[in-house]
Amino acid sequence: MALLIKIRFRENGEGSITFNGKTHNCLGQKGRNYPKDITIYPSDKKLKYWSKEFNVWLEYAILIWGQKGIYIHWGADNIASNGNSDSAGCIHLEKPQIEELFNWLNSRTRITIEHPWEGFTCTSHYLT
Repeated sequence: MALLIKIRFRENGEGSITFNGKTHNCLGQKGRNYPKDITIYPSDKKLKYWSKEFNVWLEYAILIWGQKGIYIHWGADNIASNGNSDSAGCIHLEKPQIEELFNWLNSRTRITIEHPWEGFTCTSHYLT
């Protein structure tokens, strides 16, 4: 059986992520039409990944949407801590939570994402 991660965003891009029986804060991009249902694998995670687009290292990076280069990674989990801005598209978790998620992700994992803006549904890996 696949592991399950549930992400729920509020209108401003802040939200919650639930995995391994726990719920934590997370931050995404307001209005981003994230896929509603995707599958990832342990091979999709990298301890460090260099983002050419933003010229920064993403730590504890888990690729969830390859077509758009969207990751779950270490970063501010709320707007106030992120310089009063939502994310540029990736989904951020604070360090203890992203470390836990990164280490917990050891098999095929389904991610469901809910957000209050218009979106789409796709169930294919990486949405190619």
